[in-house]
Amino acid sequence: ALALHPGSVEELYELLETLGSGHFGVVRRCRRRSTGVFYAAKFVKTRRGRGSRRGLERAQVEREVGILRDLQHPNIMRLHDLFASKSEMVLVLELMRGGELFDFIAEKEMLSEEEAIGFLPENIMLQDKDVPEPQIKIIDFGLAQKLEDGVAFKSLCGTPQYIGT
Repeated sequence: ALALHPGSVEELYELLETLGSGHFGVVRRCRRRSTGVFYAAKFVKTRRGRGSRRGLERAQVEREVGILRDLQHPNIMRLHDLFASKSEMVLVLELMRGGELFDFIAEKEMLSEEEAIGFLPENIMLQDKDVPEPQIKIIDFGLAQKLEDGVAFKSLCGTPQYIGT
């Protein structure tokens, strides 16, 4: 099982440039000091409960982490390391160098049916750039839920701009 480090991410990783940011916080490229291997560090501001407005609810981030921990699949981004403080969690993730699938498709003049079948662009990235058939990886499990046998599941979830359109 993946250990949760109580210390600072910078003890084990050198933090490099920012790769992106969103309502959750920022993603920075980082390098593990002991091996020199590059990863992506996702910094997520957390809050204890619903009372506070800043950051995501801690339980929500922990649920995403739990799902990523359990999923080992070539098309799912790997979670390598985890750090937590009172107000922040840092997920050290597999580094996606290939950019977004949507951009890859948009650059193509024509997309055959066979090529299109393997692609659902939202929240999917390419592991590498400039290769003929890049490996795709699902990168976002923020709204994911674990289903249990025999337990009815109801949820309204999705990106707000798509709900109710």
